[in-house]
Amino acid sequence: MQASGDRTLDLADRPLFYRVNEEKFGGPTYKSFMRLLDNYVVNTRGTEEMTEAEAREINEFLDAIVATEPMAIAFDYIGGRVYLW
Repeated sequence: MQASGDRTLDLADRPLFYRVNEEKFGGPTYKSFMRLLDNYVVNTRGTEEMTEAEAREINEFLDAIVATEPMAIAFDYIGGRVYLW
């Protein structure tokens, strides 16, 4: 099957999502993630510079996801240790 080019129409034989709770889009993790999307250069050969505003957006996103239950479960799973690479 060929893509339609219409972002509101899913023509897949087996769609990834059957329904989406759009109320979740208003939460802090989703909002902070959406602000990150324009921060990166798509062309991998191009150079990328991070502004103070972009760094702030990254920190806001990390703060938002660290406060979620899945991250608390992950933190407990690794025994409460934080690894910095």
